[in-house]
Amino acid sequence: MAHALRDHGAHEVFGLPGEHSRPVYLEVPRDLVNTPCAPVQRLPPTPWAPAAAAACAEDIMARLNSAERAVILVDVEVRRFGLEAQVAELAHRLGLPCATTFLGAGLMADHRDLMHGTYLGAAGDSAVTALIEDADVVLGLGLIPSDTNLGIATSSFDWRRVIDVAERRVSIGYCVYENVPLAAVVEGLLAVTKRTHNAPRATPRPIAPPIGPPAEPVAPVRPSDIIAAVESLRSHHPLPITVDVGDCLFAAVDLAPGPLIAAGYYAAMGMASPAALGIQASTGQRALALVGDGAFHMTGSELIGATRSGWDPIVIVFNNAEWTMLRTFAEASPIYSLPAVDFAALARSMGGDGYVVTRGDELAATLATAHATRGRFQLIDVRLAPGVVSARLDRFAGAFSRTRDTANATA
Repeated sequence: MAHALRDHGAHEVFGLPGEHSRPVYLEVPRDLVNTPCAPVQRLPPTPWAPAAAAACAEDIMARLNSAERAVILVDVEVRRFGLEAQVAELAHRLGLPCATTFLGAGLMADHRDLMHGTYLGAAGDSAVTALIEDADVVLGLGLIPSDTNLGIATSSFDWRRVIDVAERRVSIGYCVYENVPLAAVVEGLLAVTKRTHNAPRATPRPIAPPIGPPAEPVAPVRPSDIIAAVESLRSHHPLPITVDVGDCLFAAVDLAPGPLIAAGYYAAMGMASPAALGIQASTGQRALALVGDGAFHMTGSELIGATRSGWDPIVIVFNNAEWTMLRTFAEASPIYSLPAVDFAALARSMGGDGYVVTRGDELAATLATAHATRGRFQLIDVRLAPGVVSARLDRFAGAFSRTRDTANATA
């Protein structure tokens, strides 16, 4: 019976990645590693009713057609199920602007003409916040209702105006469609628009990301200076970007839409540097990594693999000698300090090139030099003053504290 149960569990687990497009974890007890087991057959997909999906699409279109200020808000399930091109086509046909959630930043990178930025509620850009919160209908595709995504929404965010399509479930007001896949809903909407619209509508122009003022010649470097320099480079030389958790992730919200991989959903610290290697190994594209000094302490030494393989990613380290996220969201404590490390010297010891930047006006030239150098990984050690954080993180932390205090006061 035990073996039969284990085999049945394996059938279910191996069926999850395809149907839900999420990773699964297999734990094999050490005393069973060499135990023979029966072949695992893939379970058939969970059945769903095409008629229900078609009816759902008709109901959604009725809401959108009656709206005056509709908008599409996309999240990670759109990427998981490979629906970015279909969602872009839908937005073009309907003439609707699009924005991403925080965890969905980097989605729709090939459709910049549609993207208006990343929604962060009270912590985000006011124009993007107004776009979402003033909409009379929000078509949410694949939304994850987490604190990071929607917990900093202002009081004007009204879930009753949201058409929520996620987790094989669709909520339209008080009407709920169960067991309807996201892909089926998007296909149904495309079918309806093809039948009812002869030509795409005009789509509102995207909101330009607020990069901030240029760096002053002798001023200490700021996170916004890093983003401005990266954006300037990408405007001439498109590069995929990997972003670690921490302030670099919040700062990256102000990048224009483009290929971006971040660890926001699983909050896996230390992902950005090895992910840049993975991109070059799998696609041949040179990547640029944004990583904090705490995360670099964890996995930065994997850049030795770049030297061995001849890969040449560009790594920018936000070096402020502290655990910035801990200090930002918690009470002051000396345990959040990190030792000062010369990451540029460390990079040279591992076979790469290392640069130290202390002023904002040095960044563009240093980044240009790093980009022009091929065959060795390039590391830019940006020395930020402790306590200096991006405007995004500062606003997010402030909004989070106000939300927490309000919740505690009413508890």
